[in-house]
Amino acid sequence: MSSEYEDLLLLLNIVRLSYDKQYVLYEEIGIRSIKELRESLYNLPFSRSIIEKLSKRIDKTDIDKYKDRLLQLNIHKVHYTDLDYPENLIHIQNPPPTLYYKGILEKTFNKGVSVVGSRKCTDYGKYVCEKLVRELSYYKIPIISGLALGIDGIAHRAALDNDNKTLGVLGNGLDQIYPKSNRALYSKMEDNGCIISEFPLGSDPKPYNFPQRNRIISGIGMGVLVIEAQEKSGTLLTATAAGEQGREVFAVPGNIFSQGSSGTNKLIQDGAKLVMNVEDILNELPYEDSILQTQCKEEINEELSGNEKSIFQSLMISPKNCDELCFEKDMAISEVLEIITSLELKGLIGMIGDKYSILK
Repeated sequence: MSSEYEDLLLLLNIVRLSYDKQYVLYEEIGIRSIKELRESLYNLPFSRSIIEKLSKRIDKTDIDKYKDRLLQLNIHKVHYTDLDYPENLIHIQNPPPTLYYKGILEKTFNKGVSVVGSRKCTDYGKYVCEKLVRELSYYKIPIISGLALGIDGIAHRAALDNDNKTLGVLGNGLDQIYPKSNRALYSKMEDNGCIISEFPLGSDPKPYNFPQRNRIISGIGMGVLVIEAQEKSGTLLTATAAGEQGREVFAVPGNIFSQGSSGTNKLIQDGAKLVMNVEDILNELPYEDSILQTQCKEEINEELSGNEKSIFQSLMISPKNCDELCFEKDMAISEVLEIITSLELKGLIGMIGDKYSILK
């Protein structure tokens, strides 16, 4: 991509020209530089008012000063024509022409799961979010969310705490932190994750920005997991966008008397996949075997039978007692006890407190 064309795409993002109009400029008309845009401005197939607004915004924009600001803040950019642009976003309706990011925008995010939910989550929602993110992290499946309060922040922190990749999608410019209480999380994700936004520097977190950014949260990965949501909420807008984009929609059931779970329960009624454990997610997504390889040592895997390996891998995710293993694996207590005894004799697991844990 030439530097002139790159500057044009950056300018069009700064002046907030919509995707469909940008498409007309460089795909249908063939404009490839700011100079060509200025020369053709009053002949463009747009309304007079749009052209006049565009002209004023272009005159006010100092593209070199803006690029210096990006460099100063260590903010990178990627355009939808670049090879590094997130592959899944290319195919959604109205893809963001330009993305700004801090951190490392890895291709593995295309295999991620977006975790969204209530800003005012309950202890139940927090527990479920931490558990499922921990288990997804065990399989190194990246976690995507919106860096908001509640479930979003919990999901990001749980991913980082479990040495996993996580991606935050903002509804404002990357030069602003919103909410400010997430400053520490924002800083940590700069170093160990990635933060992206389609909004240019200086963009405030306006309410109408968030429904727009939700299509990125749902579109960049392979599926959306909803944990606690009311029937009328931004979370459900993300789930709706996911369905329209052909992504899998998962929902954790909640208390039928809780308003905070009315949205998730309704999603399940409407066909979302009910989630009780991580297998409910993994079984619906087309992950390659390599993605689902566990962190067991090869020599340990080779010496275990199928059921032994299943129990061992479950305990690697988190300690469990016999009842929890029976419920999770749908196995009889006698069968679970036999496998546990075998694993104990091999020195792989032991009782710590009231639950079994791995020893190596």
